[in-house]
Amino acid sequence: METNVESLEGNKAKVTVTIDAADVDGRITKTYKDFARKYNFPGFRRGKAPRPVIDNALGAEAVRATVTDEVLNSAWAAAVDAEGLSPVSGPAMEETELVEAGKPYVFSFTIDLRPEVELSSYDAVEIELPFAEATEAEIDDQVSAMAEHYTTFEDASAATKLKPENYADLAIKATDAEGNDIAAITSESRLYGPGTGMLSEAFDAEI
Repeated sequence: METNVESLEGNKAKVTVTIDAADVDGRITKTYKDFARKYNFPGFRRGKAPRPVIDNALGAEAVRATVTDEVLNSAWAAAVDAEGLSPVSGPAMEETELVEAGKPYVFSFTIDLRPEVELSSYDAVEIELPFAEATEAEIDDQVSAMAEHYTTFEDASAATKLKPENYADLAIKATDAEGNDIAAITSESRLYGPGTGMLSEAFDAEI
């Protein structure tokens, strides 16, 4: 990991972090293995599903998005420690792209730094800090994100009626107006959740 710090006005700093390609590739490989063990992919023993099957079921960017989140959440703190900075708040991330296999990953963030104070005496110094309180919406967002991240899927009986919170394993054959297959949508097995907006409300009602 490489870091670069740019001092800004108002006790702020811009930190740019570069994660080398080998580290990115290692994280991607590990995440594919974790997903293969975590989820049940029809036709494959747990932990044995290949990458194309995982991409098809969870989405082509699911692994990359997960790795990106992990990199951002861990690397910014490591970069701050490596540079010996003293932040007084969390980072303000600049717009980022998803990681790509075989390429280094670069991201930047801005942090507020503890101001340097020169005391004119040894008298006691008091500082009143505002109390930071999370809103109910922020708490709900975090709980929902954790619930989604740690979700596991189990097969239900064929007689089970699909509910909005359930997922269905669909075999999809899609064609255009001329009858040609649409490869991007056609799939032998794809997890689908009603109400996600991926397909129409009429389709959700039918299943």
